[in-house]
Amino acid sequence: MLSKLFHSYTKRKILLILIVIFSCINIALLTILSARFWARIPVEIEWLKQGYYNPETFSTPELIEESVLENSTTYQLRYVFLGMFIVLQTSFSICILISVISLYLLFSNKSNAEFLFNSLISLFGFIFAVTFFLIALKPVEAKRTAIFELNGTESYYKDMLASISYTEGWIVLFSSFFSLVISVIAKKSYGYVTNDFILKKAFREDILKS
Repeated sequence: MLSKLFHSYTKRKILLILIVIFSCINIALLTILSARFWARIPVEIEWLKQGYYNPETFSTPELIEESVLENSTTYQLRYVFLGMFIVLQTSFSICILISVISLYLLFSNKSNAEFLFNSLISLFGFIFAVTFFLIALKPVEAKRTAIFELNGTESYYKDMLASISYTEGWIVLFSSFFSLVISVIAKKSYGYVTNDFILKKAFREDILKS
């Protein structure tokens, strides 16, 4: 049964299946990263609120709140992150759809799906670029002024909250590049189909001409 399914365009079919798998994994990884990003914002804001704010400069709670939000790097990048997250999730979903349609055409022996590969390759190139910017715009460490007392003397120092982990983003970046490469390889992997309408039409025309 499997030998019949993979009797032609074997490499192309296998690579397309890999693209579907990697795209699904990348969607899951981006979802995990998104959950961590949004969970980070309230934690970062609360941490900044616990810092020291000079009463002469920050005389009201509103001024302190404004300063906290300005210094929360994750909060400041929330719309940028959301936009790129939506774009990436949508792009990966389209890649899965294109790959599934290609696999259907190949397994049904109706077409080699050649016309879909340019779109697939362009999409993965686009995904790689967007993921690169997503990582480049990673929120930096949040900073606050803290105070501590030693022998009755108050001292001030700069405290820093470690930046959020973007491990999933790096995995998606390398995975999207790998998917781009295997898309190109899949496009260059040839075989034959027996139910292709265009090929049948061309074959009939050749017979009539002869």
